[in-house]
Amino acid sequence: MLSAKKTKTIYLVLSGLYVFFTIWWIGMSISHSFRDSSYVLLSEVYGVIALIGGINGIFIARGLGFFKSYFGKAILLLSIGLLFQEFGQLAYSYLNSIKHVELPYPAVPDIGYFGSIPLYIAGAYYLMTGLGVKAIIKKAPLKLALSVLISVAIVGVSYWLFLKGYDTSGKTKAAIFFDFAYPLGQSIYVSMAITILLSVTGLLGGLMKKPIMLLLGAFLLQYAADWNFLYQTIHGTWGPAGYGDFIYMSAYFLMGLSIILIASPIRKLREGNLAPTPVDQVDGEES
Repeated sequence: MLSAKKTKTIYLVLSGLYVFFTIWWIGMSISHSFRDSSYVLLSEVYGVIALIGGINGIFIARGLGFFKSYFGKAILLLSIGLLFQEFGQLAYSYLNSIKHVELPYPAVPDIGYFGSIPLYIAGAYYLMTGLGVKAIIKKAPLKLALSVLISVAIVGVSYWLFLKGYDTSGKTKAAIFFDFAYPLGQSIYVSMAITILLSVTGLLGGLMKKPIMLLLGAFLLQYAADWNFLYQTIHGTWGPAGYGDFIYMSAYFLMGLSIILIASPIRKLREGNLAPTPVDQVDGEES
């Protein structure tokens, strides 16, 4: 696992890049002349946040034993999911800006965008397992019911806003599949993150609460970003470096930070600097 010093450095790098790109984005929103010369460039480079966050996460997962522990699996899969998002960004930029190809839907970038969904679901599952969430919700099933209810409400509102009166005419079977599979798959990992958040308040002295809140925020922003992309694409308003790209960038930033912060209390526990509480099952080792 990366040392605490190196981890802090990555944390500062991600934060610095996010602030830099945010100022850049705001500058384009204020100055049209500045926007004309750099909006495409910004849409192509902000994905470096996902790249750094994903690579850093892989190094963290290595320190946790990769597939030898639940937390190693969780961090690794979340990190690869982040890298899949960057693959989608790069593929889209290459085909759109360099090859000047009018992309069909779905297309090569969707390999990355949609591919991150099962990776995030699997990562959330192993995180739940490592934290002993299953045992916790058995004692308090209302937490699971509440998380499912919230997730159903999110899907219901999204359906009402974007898929109500959905017209399949002129759409391929693949496009119809992805239109419904994106929100369904994302609602699963959002539900899992909510369940974890409702269950981890007392774990590791409460140190897991902030990382899981960031993870939930990343999942919700990813969900919102993809829904917005669908909405703007349908209405012909999507463009590079618009507010949609800012939502994606924010999702990548929060995911990168959550990966770092999830690993921090685990590191402290393994180094003997943190005593587990009776309900903690954070050893994460598989028999």
